[in-house]
Amino acid sequence: MHKCLTIFTLSLMSVLGSYAYGKTPSIQLNYPDKTSTKLAGLKLKTNIGSSVISQNSLQNKANIMRLDMGVAVEQKLMQDIRFDFKAKAQLVKGSSDSLFNNNQLQSQSRLILGKAEIIWEPMNMIELKAGAISLGDFDYRMLLGRGSFLGAKESLNYQVGNFSSSMFAFQSVPTNRNYSNRLDEVDEGMPAFYMEGIKLGYEGDMIAVKASSAHFAFSNLSNSVAGASQYYGNTVNAIDNTNAEFVYSYIGWANTAQISLKLNHWSFGALGEYVINQAAPTENQATRIGPFALFYGKDSKYTMSVQQIRSEADASVAYYNTLTYGNNNTQGTHFMFKYENEKNQFDIEFTYRQVQEIRLNQLSELDSDEVVYLEFKKAYEIF
Repeated sequence: MHKCLTIFTLSLMSVLGSYAYGKTPSIQLNYPDKTSTKLAGLKLKTNIGSSVISQNSLQNKANIMRLDMGVAVEQKLMQDIRFDFKAKAQLVKGSSDSLFNNNQLQSQSRLILGKAEIIWEPMNMIELKAGAISLGDFDYRMLLGRGSFLGAKESLNYQVGNFSSSMFAFQSVPTNRNYSNRLDEVDEGMPAFYMEGIKLGYEGDMIAVKASSAHFAFSNLSNSVAGASQYYGNTVNAIDNTNAEFVYSYIGWANTAQISLKLNHWSFGALGEYVINQAAPTENQATRIGPFALFYGKDSKYTMSVQQIRSEADASVAYYNTLTYGNNNTQGTHFMFKYENEKNQFDIEFTYRQVQEIRLNQLSELDSDEVVYLEFKKAYEIF
């Protein structure tokens, strides 16, 4: 990991150095706009959505309805610095039952911070972010779910014709339930998550290809995270939730690949993801693979995908990945259909996911876990 970070840092320094000696005429500096007004550079969008979720498994059952009210703000602070913010209030009604009180689908209202990022682009090849960084920046759904981590991200981006590449590094403090200092609890300090990687892409008239590979490492994961993750498939030593410890560390690689073929209004393709935790000797891999299809209408887009998913017990930290793909120690099928009306900014999404346990785990016994998800969302651009 540190070797990858060193290579990335040297690459970034070489770009900055070559700029200083005038060897990169293609790089442009951004200068302040003296004609800016009070509201110049401000973008404000709100959205409202409603979703229905049903879950049925041996230990967990839920039937809930959510009402989401969100806001997205992008403010240009200087010519090359901007602030990007996204959050929503989620009102929930319904029922949720769990044998071990560990169901992730709870009928509880909450506030959700999607991101709050300060973004600096000193050159057209470099992007630096700090704040609550959105996990949507990364393509590794078997490793990381939605939401944000507090930290910093550095990117070095290249574009040559139809080819693109990006090197990135990410340092963060992942979300945690507590930082308890009680003497009778296991607490190893502040948790951390690091990732360094590269993305490659080609966008042609008919064919598009994308691939990425990243090294990741979690450290100092707390007892509360371990206590929760034992119910979602990880291997954990625990007397109770406040004295839990992960048996293995989580250090490894995450990789994705996608190819698509464009035919008139259609696009057909396939994607795959592979995650391996090299700190665990066995049951340390996660995969998802499957085809997808898109149809582009005049003002709308239709997307459909079917994926086979498999996540072994210690491939990733279950607390930080997503219920949508079954957390850990599960395998099954994920189906998604989405309709997007760009003109009216209206979306409909339907998801069905069914998984079964790979290895019997008394705490997370999932003879068959089914989740059905239906969401309607409408966005409004204020200015």
